[in-house]
Amino acid sequence: MLPSFVGHRSCRSLSLPRLSYPVRRAWLGIALAVSSMPVWSTEPATSTPPAANASLPASQDISWPAGTPLTIALEKGRLNVIGRDDDKPTVTLTIDSMELTRPENDPARKLSELPPLVREVRIQPEGKGQRVILPTPPSLDLMQVSGVYANLSVPKHFTGVLNIRGKLVDLDLHSFSGTVSASTLSGKTTARDLHGIIHLYNQLGSLQTHNLNGTLRLQQAVGALTDTASQGKVAYKVIRGQLTVDSQANEISIEQVDGTQKIQATQATRLSDNLQTGQATLLLPASLQQGDIQTVNAALSIQVAPEFAGTIQLNGGAGGDIINQLTTEQAQPIHLPLPDKALTLQRGAADTKITVSTINSTITLLPAQAQAQAQAQ
Repeated sequence: MLPSFVGHRSCRSLSLPRLSYPVRRAWLGIALAVSSMPVWSTEPATSTPPAANASLPASQDISWPAGTPLTIALEKGRLNVIGRDDDKPTVTLTIDSMELTRPENDPARKLSELPPLVREVRIQPEGKGQRVILPTPPSLDLMQVSGVYANLSVPKHFTGVLNIRGKLVDLDLHSFSGTVSASTLSGKTTARDLHGIIHLYNQLGSLQTHNLNGTLRLQQAVGALTDTASQGKVAYKVIRGQLTVDSQANEISIEQVDGTQKIQATQATRLSDNLQTGQATLLLPASLQQGDIQTVNAALSIQVAPEFAGTIQLNGGAGGDIINQLTTEQAQPIHLPLPDKALTLQRGAADTKITVSTINSTITLLPAQAQAQAQAQ
Protein backbone atom coordinates (compact mmCIF):
# COMPACT_ATOMS: atom_id res chain seq x y z
CA MET A 1 0.00 0.00 0.00
CA LEU A 2 1.33 3.42 -0.93
CA PRO A 3 1.79 6.05 1.77
CA SER A 4 -1.24 8.27 2.30
CA PHE A 5 0.45 11.32 0.84
CA VAL A 6 1.16 9.72 -2.56
CA GLY A 7 -1.10 11.21 -5.22
CA HIS A 8 -2.18 14.21 -3.12
CA ARG A 9 -1.67 17.62 -4.60
CA SER A 10 0.77 20.04 -3.06
CA CYS A 11 -0.50 22.47 -0.44
CA ARG A 12 0.44 25.25 -2.82
CA SER A 13 -2.37 24.20 -5.15
CA LEU A 14 -5.04 24.89 -2.51
CA SER A 15 -6.91 28.17 -2.79
CA LEU A 16 -6.02 29.92 0.46
CA PRO A 17 -6.28 33.65 1.07
CA ARG A 18 -3.07 35.56 1.33
CA LEU A 19 -2.25 36.24 4.97
CA SER A 20 0.14 38.79 6.37
CA TYR A 21 3.28 37.43 8.03
CA PRO A 22 2.18 38.16 11.64
CA VAL A 23 -1.19 36.47 11.02
CA ARG A 24 0.42 33.44 9.39
CA ARG A 25 2.86 33.12 12.30
CA ALA A 26 0.08 33.26 14.89
CA TRP A 27 -2.00 30.75 12.94
CA LEU A 28 0.97 28.36 12.70
CA GLY A 29 1.59 28.57 16.46
CA ILE A 30 -2.03 27.67 17.19
CA ALA A 31 -1.93 24.74 14.75
CA LEU A 32 1.25 23.34 16.30
CA ALA A 33 -0.15 23.65 19.81
CA VAL A 34 -3.31 21.76 18.84
CA SER A 35 -1.44 19.02 16.97
CA SER A 36 0.86 18.40 19.95
CA MET A 37 -2.01 17.26 22.20
CA PRO A 38 -2.27 13.42 22.36
CA VAL A 39 -5.30 12.18 20.46
CA TRP A 40 -6.18 9.75 23.28
CA SER A 41 -6.12 12.36 26.01
CA THR A 42 -9.28 13.91 27.40
CA GLU A 43 -7.32 16.13 29.80
CA PRO A 44 -6.35 19.74 28.99
CA ALA A 45 -2.80 20.32 27.86
CA THR A 46 -0.33 21.06 30.64
CA SER A 47 2.96 22.85 30.48
CA THR A 48 4.84 19.94 32.10
CA PRO A 49 4.10 16.32 31.06
CA PRO A 50 3.45 13.79 33.86
CA ALA A 51 6.23 11.44 34.93
CA ALA A 52 6.41 8.11 33.12
CA ASN A 53 5.21 6.21 36.21
CA ALA A 54 2.66 8.74 37.43
CA SER A 55 -0.38 6.60 36.60
CA LEU A 56 0.67 3.02 37.26
CA PRO A 57 -2.18 0.53 37.61
CA ALA A 58 -2.63 -0.61 41.19
CA SER A 59 -1.40 -4.05 42.25
CA GLN A 60 -4.29 -6.44 41.75
CA ASP A 61 -5.32 -9.98 42.63
CA ILE A 62 -6.69 -12.05 39.76
CA SER A 63 -8.76 -15.16 40.40
CA TRP A 64 -7.30 -18.35 38.91
CA PRO A 65 -9.68 -21.29 39.44
CA ALA A 66 -7.94 -24.66 39.83
CA GLY A 67 -7.44 -26.61 36.63
CA THR A 68 -8.04 -23.69 34.26
CA PRO A 69 -5.59 -22.00 31.88
CA LEU A 70 -4.27 -18.50 32.49
CA THR A 71 -2.49 -16.53 29.76
CA ILE A 72 -0.29 -13.49 30.42
CA ALA A 73 0.41 -11.33 27.34
CA LEU A 74 3.15 -8.68 27.22
CA GLU A 75 4.44 -6.85 24.15
CA LYS A 76 7.51 -5.10 25.57
CA GLY A 77 9.31 -5.07 28.90
CA ARG A 78 10.18 -7.53 31.63
CA LEU A 79 8.11 -10.05 33.58
CA ASN A 80 9.15 -11.85 36.78
CA VAL A 81 7.00 -14.85 37.71
CA ILE A 82 7.57 -15.96 41.30
CA GLY A 83 6.04 -18.78 43.30
CA ARG A 84 4.70 -17.70 46.68
CA ASP A 85 4.36 -19.83 49.82
CA ASP A 86 0.60 -20.47 49.64
CA ASP A 87 -1.63 -22.26 47.14
CA LYS A 88 -4.55 -19.81 47.03
CA PRO A 89 -6.29 -19.86 43.60
CA THR A 90 -5.20 -16.33 42.72
CA VAL A 91 -2.28 -14.55 41.10
CA THR A 92 -1.09 -11.08 42.06
CA LEU A 93 0.10 -8.71 39.34
CA THR A 94 2.24 -5.72 40.29
CA ILE A 95 3.57 -3.21 37.76
CA ASP A 96 6.84 -1.61 38.86
CA SER A 97 7.34 0.79 35.97
CA MET A 98 5.76 1.67 32.67
CA GLU A 99 7.03 3.62 29.67
CA LEU A 100 4.70 3.31 26.70
CA THR A 101 5.38 6.36 24.52
CA ARG A 102 8.24 8.57 23.49
CA PRO A 103 8.20 12.26 24.46
CA GLU A 104 5.38 14.09 22.76
CA ASN A 105 7.75 16.63 21.24
CA ASP A 106 9.73 13.96 19.37
CA PRO A 107 9.56 15.11 15.73
CA ALA A 108 9.59 11.50 14.49
CA ARG A 109 6.41 10.71 16.39
CA LYS A 110 3.14 11.45 14.60
CA LEU A 111 0.50 11.65 17.29
CA SER A 112 -2.32 11.74 14.78
CA GLU A 113 -1.42 8.19 13.69
CA LEU A 114 -1.49 6.68 17.18
CA PRO A 115 -4.53 4.77 18.44
CA PRO A 116 -5.96 5.51 21.88
CA LEU A 117 -3.46 4.41 24.51
CA VAL A 118 -4.58 1.81 27.04
CA ARG A 119 -2.70 2.04 30.34
CA GLU A 120 -4.90 -0.38 32.24
CA VAL A 121 -4.47 -4.14 32.60
CA ARG A 122 -7.17 -5.90 30.59
CA ILE A 123 -8.65 -9.27 31.57
CA GLN A 124 -10.56 -11.17 28.89
CA PRO A 125 -12.24 -14.60 28.85
CA GLU A 126 -10.40 -17.11 26.70
CA GLY A 127 -11.92 -20.56 26.28
CA LYS A 128 -12.19 -22.15 29.72
CA GLY A 129 -9.69 -19.68 31.15
CA GLN A 130 -8.73 -16.05 30.82
CA ARG A 131 -6.13 -13.79 29.21
CA VAL A 132 -4.43 -10.96 31.08
CA ILE A 133 -3.10 -8.29 28.70
CA LEU A 134 -0.58 -5.84 30.08
CA PRO A 135 -0.43 -2.25 28.76
CA THR A 136 0.99 -2.13 25.24
CA PRO A 137 3.09 0.59 23.57
CA PRO A 138 1.87 1.79 20.16
CA SER A 139 3.74 0.14 17.31
CA LEU A 140 5.30 3.50 16.39
CA ASP A 141 6.98 3.68 19.80
CA LEU A 142 7.60 -0.03 20.45
CA MET A 143 11.33 -0.01 19.69
CA GLN A 144 11.99 3.27 21.50
CA VAL A 145 10.51 2.64 24.96
CA SER A 146 11.23 0.26 27.83
CA GLY A 147 7.64 -0.97 28.05
CA VAL A 148 6.19 -2.55 31.19
CA TYR A 149 8.19 -4.02 34.08
CA ALA A 150 5.95 -6.27 36.16
CA ASN A 151 5.92 -9.03 38.79
CA LEU A 152 3.46 -11.90 38.89
CA SER A 153 3.21 -14.02 42.04
CA VAL A 154 1.61 -17.43 41.55
CA PRO A 155 0.72 -20.32 43.88
CA LYS A 156 3.70 -22.46 44.86
CA HIS A 157 1.86 -25.51 43.49
CA PHE A 158 -0.85 -24.92 40.89
CA THR A 159 -2.99 -27.33 38.86
CA GLY A 160 -3.89 -25.06 35.96
CA VAL A 161 -1.82 -24.17 32.92
CA LEU A 162 0.18 -20.94 32.93
CA ASN A 163 0.80 -19.55 29.45
CA ILE A 164 3.10 -16.58 28.91
CA ARG A 165 3.22 -14.88 25.52
CA GLY A 166 5.74 -12.10 25.02
CA LYS A 167 7.33 -10.28 22.11
CA LEU A 168 10.26 -8.05 23.11
CA VAL A 169 10.40 -9.37 26.65
CA ASP A 170 12.93 -10.47 29.27
CA LEU A 171 11.36 -13.26 31.29
CA ASP A 172 12.34 -14.68 34.69
CA LEU A 173 10.54 -17.71 36.14
CA HIS A 174 11.38 -19.28 39.48
CA SER A 175 10.24 -21.30 42.46
CA PHE A 176 6.94 -22.92 41.52
CA SER A 177 5.47 -26.26 40.47
CA GLY A 178 2.92 -26.82 37.72
CA THR A 179 2.47 -26.68 33.96
CA VAL A 180 3.93 -23.65 32.20
CA SER A 181 4.34 -22.74 28.54
CA ALA A 182 6.32 -19.57 27.86
CA SER A 183 7.30 -18.16 24.48
CA THR A 184 9.03 -14.91 23.57
CA LEU A 185 10.02 -13.38 20.26
CA SER A 186 13.21 -11.71 21.47
CA GLY A 187 14.93 -11.28 24.81
CA LYS A 188 16.53 -13.19 27.65
CA THR A 189 14.60 -15.96 29.38
CA THR A 190 15.79 -17.44 32.67
CA ALA A 191 14.12 -20.19 34.69
CA ARG A 192 15.19 -21.88 37.90
CA ASP A 193 13.78 -24.15 40.58
CA LEU A 194 10.73 -25.24 38.58
CA HIS A 195 8.97 -28.60 38.72
CA GLY A 196 6.33 -30.04 36.40
CA ILE A 197 5.66 -29.79 32.68
CA ILE A 198 7.86 -26.94 31.47
CA HIS A 199 7.88 -25.71 27.88
CA LEU A 200 10.13 -22.70 27.17
CA TYR A 201 10.67 -21.18 23.73
CA ASN A 202 12.70 -18.13 22.74
CA GLN A 203 13.18 -17.14 19.13
CA LEU A 204 16.07 -14.68 19.36
CA GLY A 205 18.28 -14.08 22.38
CA SER A 206 19.18 -16.51 25.15
CA LEU A 207 17.60 -19.16 27.35
CA GLN A 208 19.17 -20.10 30.70
CA THR A 209 17.72 -22.75 33.01
CA HIS A 210 18.82 -24.26 36.32
CA ASN A 211 17.38 -26.99 38.51
CA LEU A 212 14.30 -27.82 36.44
CA ASN A 213 12.62 -31.16 37.13
CA GLY A 214 9.92 -32.95 35.18
CA THR A 215 8.99 -33.11 31.52
CA LEU A 216 11.01 -30.33 29.94
CA ARG A 217 11.05 -28.91 26.42
CA LEU A 218 13.62 -26.15 25.97
CA GLN A 219 13.88 -24.40 22.60
CA GLN A 220 16.09 -21.57 21.38
CA ALA A 221 15.72 -20.73 17.70
CA VAL A 222 18.77 -18.44 17.35
CA GLY A 223 21.12 -17.74 20.24
CA ALA A 224 22.46 -19.53 23.31
CA LEU A 225 20.71 -22.21 25.36
CA THR A 226 22.31 -23.20 28.68
CA ASP A 227 20.82 -25.81 31.01
CA THR A 228 22.29 -27.02 34.30
CA ALA A 229 21.15 -29.49 36.98
CA SER A 230 17.98 -30.51 35.14
CA GLN A 231 16.23 -33.78 36.03
CA GLY A 232 13.55 -35.93 34.47
CA LYS A 233 13.00 -35.98 30.72
CA VAL A 234 14.46 -33.15 28.62
CA ALA A 235 14.13 -32.26 24.94
CA TYR A 236 16.39 -29.52 23.55
CA LYS A 237 15.91 -27.85 20.19
CA VAL A 238 18.19 -25.21 18.64
CA ILE A 239 18.16 -23.97 15.07
CA ARG A 240 21.37 -21.98 15.17
CA GLY A 241 23.50 -21.20 18.18
CA GLN A 242 25.27 -22.62 21.20
CA LEU A 243 23.90 -25.45 23.33
CA THR A 244 25.53 -26.08 26.71
CA VAL A 245 24.11 -28.84 28.91
CA ASP A 246 25.16 -30.22 32.29
CA SER A 247 22.15 -32.36 33.08
CA GLN A 248 21.14 -35.09 35.51
CA ALA A 249 18.09 -36.06 33.45
CA ASN A 250 17.56 -39.74 32.66
CA GLU A 251 16.20 -39.12 29.14
CA ILE A 252 17.70 -36.52 26.81
CA SER A 253 16.92 -35.73 23.19
CA ILE A 254 18.62 -33.02 21.14
CA GLU A 255 17.80 -31.53 17.74
CA GLN A 256 20.10 -28.85 16.39
CA VAL A 257 20.58 -27.59 12.86
CA ASP A 258 23.81 -25.62 13.22
CA GLY A 259 26.16 -24.53 15.98
CA THR A 260 28.15 -25.91 18.86
CA GLN A 261 27.32 -28.37 21.63
CA LYS A 262 28.85 -29.23 24.98
CA ILE A 263 26.83 -32.04 26.53
CA GLN A 264 27.41 -33.54 29.97
CA ALA A 265 24.66 -36.06 30.67
CA THR A 266 25.97 -37.81 33.76
CA GLN A 267 22.78 -39.71 34.68
CA ALA A 268 21.22 -40.36 31.27
CA THR A 269 19.88 -43.81 30.41
CA ARG A 270 18.65 -42.70 26.96
CA LEU A 271 20.36 -40.14 24.75
CA SER A 272 19.59 -39.05 21.20
CA ASP A 273 21.40 -36.22 19.43
CA ASN A 274 20.96 -34.98 15.88
CA LEU A 275 23.34 -32.13 14.94
CA GLN A 276 23.45 -31.27 11.25
CA THR A 277 26.49 -28.98 11.06
CA GLY A 278 28.90 -27.54 13.59
CA GLN A 279 30.87 -29.10 16.44
CA ALA A 280 29.89 -31.22 19.43
CA THR A 281 31.50 -32.58 22.59
CA LEU A 282 29.56 -35.30 24.40
CA LEU A 283 29.92 -37.65 27.36
CA LEU A 284 28.73 -41.27 27.23
CA PRO A 285 28.06 -41.97 30.94
CA ALA A 286 28.14 -45.36 32.62
CA SER A 287 24.38 -45.11 33.16
CA LEU A 288 23.61 -45.01 29.43
CA GLN A 289 21.53 -47.91 28.10
CA GLN A 290 20.57 -46.62 24.67
CA GLY A 291 22.09 -43.91 22.51
CA ASP A 292 21.79 -42.61 18.96
CA ILE A 293 24.03 -39.75 17.79
CA GLN A 294 23.81 -38.52 14.20
CA THR A 295 25.37 -35.74 12.19
CA VAL A 296 25.73 -34.68 8.58
CA ASN A 297 28.76 -32.41 8.75
CA ALA A 298 29.56 -31.74 12.41
CA ALA A 299 32.81 -32.74 14.09
CA LEU A 300 32.07 -35.03 17.06
CA SER A 301 34.31 -35.53 20.08
CA ILE A 302 32.88 -38.26 22.28
CA GLN A 303 34.27 -39.13 25.68
CA VAL A 304 33.46 -42.49 27.24
CA ALA A 305 33.18 -42.91 31.00
CA PRO A 306 35.59 -45.53 32.44
CA GLU A 307 32.69 -47.57 33.88
CA PHE A 308 30.72 -47.65 30.62
CA ALA A 309 29.79 -51.17 29.48
CA GLY A 310 28.18 -52.06 26.16
CA THR A 311 28.61 -51.77 22.41
CA ILE A 312 29.65 -48.61 20.58
CA GLN A 313 28.98 -48.70 16.84
CA LEU A 314 30.71 -45.94 14.82
CA ASN A 315 29.71 -45.34 11.18
CA GLY A 316 31.94 -43.00 9.21
CA GLY A 317 29.84 -42.47 6.09
CA ALA A 318 31.07 -41.78 2.57
CA GLY A 319 32.99 -38.63 3.48
CA GLY A 320 33.58 -39.18 7.17
CA ASP A 321 36.47 -40.32 9.30
CA ILE A 322 36.83 -42.18 12.61
CA ILE A 323 39.64 -41.50 15.07
CA ASN A 324 39.81 -43.99 17.94
CA GLN A 325 41.88 -42.86 20.92
CA LEU A 326 40.03 -45.11 23.34
CA THR A 327 41.55 -48.44 22.24
CA THR A 328 44.07 -49.68 19.69
CA GLU A 329 41.40 -50.83 17.24
CA GLN A 330 41.02 -48.91 14.01
CA ALA A 331 38.08 -48.29 11.71
CA GLN A 332 37.79 -50.55 8.66
CA PRO A 333 36.25 -50.04 5.18
CA ILE A 334 32.83 -51.64 4.89
CA HIS A 335 31.76 -51.05 1.26
CA LEU A 336 34.87 -51.20 -0.93
CA PRO A 337 35.73 -49.40 -3.13
CA LEU A 338 33.69 -46.76 -1.29
CA PRO A 339 35.64 -44.83 1.36
CA ASP A 340 33.13 -45.25 4.19
CA LYS A 341 34.46 -46.86 7.39
CA ALA A 342 33.02 -48.40 10.52
CA LEU A 343 34.24 -49.46 13.95
CA THR A 344 32.55 -51.57 16.61
CA LEU A 345 33.82 -51.57 20.19
CA GLN A 346 32.62 -53.90 22.92
CA ARG A 347 33.07 -53.28 26.63
CA GLY A 348 31.84 -55.89 29.08
CA ALA A 349 28.74 -58.01 28.53
CA ALA A 350 26.03 -55.35 28.89
CA ASP A 351 23.24 -55.09 26.32
CA THR A 352 23.74 -51.33 25.96
CA LYS A 353 24.17 -50.19 22.36
CA ILE A 354 25.33 -46.75 21.26
CA THR A 355 25.26 -45.80 17.57
CA VAL A 356 27.27 -42.82 16.29
CA SER A 357 26.91 -41.91 12.60
CA THR A 358 28.18 -39.18 10.30
CA ILE A 359 28.05 -38.50 6.58
CA ASN A 360 30.85 -36.02 6.03
CA SER A 361 32.73 -35.25 9.24
CA THR A 362 35.11 -36.71 11.81
CA ILE A 363 34.18 -38.76 14.87
CA THR A 364 36.82 -38.78 17.61
CA LEU A 365 36.47 -41.28 20.45
CA LEU A 366 38.29 -40.38 23.68
CA PRO A 367 38.54 -41.57 27.27
CA ALA A 368 36.85 -39.21 29.70
CA GLN A 369 40.12 -38.08 31.29
CA ALA A 370 41.69 -37.21 27.93
CA GLN A 371 38.63 -35.20 26.97
CA ALA A 372 38.75 -33.26 30.23
CA GLN A 373 42.42 -32.41 29.63
CA ALA A 374 41.65 -31.28 26.09
CA GLN A 375 38.91 -28.97 27.36
CA ALA A 376 41.22 -27.51 30.01
CA GLN A 377 43.74 -26.61 27.33
